[in-house]
Amino acid sequence: MPVRPEYILAATDDSPFYGARRTMADLVKAAAPGDTPQTEELPAGWLMRRWSGWEGWTPRDWTPRVQGWKIHVSTTPACATETLARVTRVCVRNTVCFKFLYEASTLMDTNGKQHDRGGSGKFVTIYPDDDAQLALLLDELEAELAGQEGPYILSDLRYADAPVYVRYGGIMSLSYPDSQDRPVAAVTSGPEMLLIPDQRQPQFIIPEGVTLPDCLQASYARSRTSLPSRLKDFKAVSPLHFSNAGGVYKATLPDGPVRVLREARSHTGVDARGRDAVTRQVEEEAILTDLKGVAGVQQLVGSFWAWEHRYLELEYAEGRALTAWVVQNSAFEGGPDGIKRARFAEKAVQVGAQLVDIIERVHNAGWVVGDLHPGNVLVSDNLDVTLIDLEDATRVGDPRSIGFRVFEFCAPDHLDAVEADWYAVSRSLMLMYVPDWELEIIAPGFWDEAMARVERWFGVAAVEQLRAVCARFRPVERHLLAPTVTVGRRRQPLAPDEAIPALDAGIEWSRQFSPSGSFPGEPSVEGDGSESLSSGRAGVVWTRLRLGRPVPDSDLDALEVACTGDVKDPGLNPGRAGIALTLADAGRAEAASVAARSALVESAARRRLDLHAGRAGVVLAAIETARAVSDANLLADALAANERLQRSVVAGTSAWADLTHRRGYLFGLTGLALTDLVAHVATGDARPLDRAIDRLRADLEACIVTKDGDLMVRDVDNNRALPYIEWGSAGIWGVAMVAE
Repeated sequence: MPVRPEYILAATDDSPFYGARRTMADLVKAAAPGDTPQTEELPAGWLMRRWSGWEGWTPRDWTPRVQGWKIHVSTTPACATETLARVTRVCVRNTVCFKFLYEASTLMDTNGKQHDRGGSGKFVTIYPDDDAQLALLLDELEAELAGQEGPYILSDLRYADAPVYVRYGGIMSLSYPDSQDRPVAAVTSGPEMLLIPDQRQPQFIIPEGVTLPDCLQASYARSRTSLPSRLKDFKAVSPLHFSNAGGVYKATLPDGPVRVLREARSHTGVDARGRDAVTRQVEEEAILTDLKGVAGVQQLVGSFWAWEHRYLELEYAEGRALTAWVVQNSAFEGGPDGIKRARFAEKAVQVGAQLVDIIERVHNAGWVVGDLHPGNVLVSDNLDVTLIDLEDATRVGDPRSIGFRVFEFCAPDHLDAVEADWYAVSRSLMLMYVPDWELEIIAPGFWDEAMARVERWFGVAAVEQLRAVCARFRPVERHLLAPTVTVGRRRQPLAPDEAIPALDAGIEWSRQFSPSGSFPGEPSVEGDGSESLSSGRAGVVWTRLRLGRPVPDSDLDALEVACTGDVKDPGLNPGRAGIALTLADAGRAEAASVAARSALVESAARRRLDLHAGRAGVVLAAIETARAVSDANLLADALAANERLQRSVVAGTSAWADLTHRRGYLFGLTGLALTDLVAHVATGDARPLDRAIDRLRADLEACIVTKDGDLMVRDVDNNRALPYIEWGSAGIWGVAMVAE
């Protein structure tokens, strides 16, 4: 399946494991370093500070407001230096505080396709002292920046014609924790000074209780004026997907025809070829015009502008992305007779044959697809295949160039553009049969193993189709993302008594790739998880203890050190409670007791309640630690904390809503049930047991039954059915077995 961005950002050339997560700006800077766009000198008597990609210039005697109207200026890489010079002169002349992106790479990231839509485009932020200065600055900037270009800042109100925008929001940092203890940026509202979210949504919002200044009235009225456009011809428009480059919408005309509308925003979504979304869309329109009538390619209807955005109007293609089709038609649920696999193989070969034919037709028409991956291949219920999204297509015979890619499906550099398409087809077909084929990135020999599995599990037709596709490009020895250090693969499976020592040896070998002396971690984890139970040293130590494997004293010493100082995260999996549990298992009684107590105390001030990182997990760890080290006082405090927690989670409360949004073991009521079961074992009291059964019943009753008769948890946000342990029906089943 396509790799999430945080994994690409944590991949390194010199390790088969993930490292510290970088920003997209870091990657851009490494690929194309650029000078700072600031050419003006810092005036005498001004202060300068850099943080998180920003450089702030502040008059020494400036006194900030807590909140108010702020000015934002957007730009393009080509205009950045001149725009910043003009803005700087205005700000210095008016003695007003401002900040700007001081590296070209950060600006490119800000205007990139994957950047947050609400914050995109902001190059300079200016902090007027009051509304009178706001009006003065807006007029000066409008005059100074005439003719300069920049993307529309969706969270803001555009002042006039120059790339100058305004938004009401925080100037000094205010925040409050949400239900998961994540900070929410805030502003005050009304005479009560109530904190409300400082909203940075991709639309202009005037906070409750804020009055629009006179200088913005005309701009606001203009923004509310509706102009004629083709967009108004549709009776229903619903979003399918959003990116910073623009949205994709399903649109229905009054007489019934359904279309897909692809939106493009000027100066945003800049790709590796330097093209913004509108430039790419104009080029794609020409490509689709040339491919009119080519079977299997989504067909163009037309194009139009609405407001400041350009749209492609396309025929609506029925189906779901190939990735989703594979999930919905899993071949691994049948019995040992392989009947279901055989039926799946028949369908998959049919899908593959259509995809091959479509790519051949596109090539024969003189084009290569470029950004070819399963997300751009739709499969209908009738197994009709449609190729979509040709914005990175190029002419056959032109030098290979890359604007966007899903890198797992991107061919190595030695293949030409036509070969690269066939390489992407081969990996897309393999996804249908061996979903973990991407192991070839760190184990190049795994591709041959995957081919053998296809033949063994899905038959000759499937593997011959794959071989025929692979014959269309030169041999590939290493994946594009392969690090310099790769691993081999075992020809024969390990015997049960060999598997644990071998895995343990591999884990110890991985330590050399961790800068902290721990073990390589999980890049999707926020912050430093190198000592944690879920993705760090504590998890390795705990597992080794449970398996009777040796544990170096140096690892236990490091865990003790990790539990000193303030508690940054008390949670079970990501924080101190999990380390305490590990130290207790290792016999480090005093350190375990102190760590568990500090986590318990800190969790009482936190809002998060689940087992993974909330109070339920902290309480569970405290009870288990107290029992392991015979700390009666800690046990009493943990049991009391459990009672307070459990009594707070009742239907109709925010606590209940939080724990019923993601049902199951780590994030739902089932986690609280496990904590109650631990309390029952510790005390013999029947009340926690009864309560745990009620929690389990609530999660089970909320499950759905799939068409195949499987009981699963429903993901209400993404309309999925989940069978997993951490979030799904398997976790509920596991805790239910403990309860029995």
